[in-house]
Amino acid sequence: MASFFRILTIAVVIAFAALLVLSFVPLQAVSTQENAAKIVFSDLDSDPVISANNHVYSLFSAEKAADGQWQVVVKVTFDPHTACPKAFIRTYQLMPIRHGIDKTITSNCIAGTPIAFPEEAILAASKTAGASSVQPLVEACGYELPIVDAKAREYCPNADLTRLHAAATAYPSSAKWLTEWAGANDRVLVALDANGNEVSSR
Repeated sequence: MASFFRILTIAVVIAFAALLVLSFVPLQAVSTQENAAKIVFSDLDSDPVISANNHVYSLFSAEKAADGQWQVVVKVTFDPHTACPKAFIRTYQLMPIRHGIDKTITSNCIAGTPIAFPEEAILAASKTAGASSVQPLVEACGYELPIVDAKAREYCPNADLTRLHAAATAYPSSAKWLTEWAGANDRVLVALDANGNEVSSR
């Protein structure tokens, strides 16, 4: 009987040590913003609803608190390059990994005002004659002015930044967003003010 309890005690100690190791490894792995973002993106990729849809991710922030916990805020966009993108914000805590309730940015093809996100700019511009003239639509993109290259590439990896920067200089100061509508043979730029009103189309 003594042998049984000794073996049981050893097994419990080993199991406890294993749990400590397993809980320690993820904490060590989250040493940088890049690592935190990778863990979050991997979790998003494992979500069956997200993986089943055309989507892009945008990292808003990744901050480490004094207690070693990370808070990572990401934006997830479904159908990002259509005339009706759907987007939400998700806030993660690491580790262990968990997240709060998703905050909707756009749904039902309705844009909020003032415009704060590329998806809202695309939705607002989709009602203009310039955007509607691009048929069939191959890709829609939205950029906040002045254009920040990294943000532009995050949403639209194939963006022609040289062309966009050149075009942006021609708009009045009231232009706060630039949307790009690409068809099979044509491309239209629609600039909007902060409330989604058309400033220029060319």
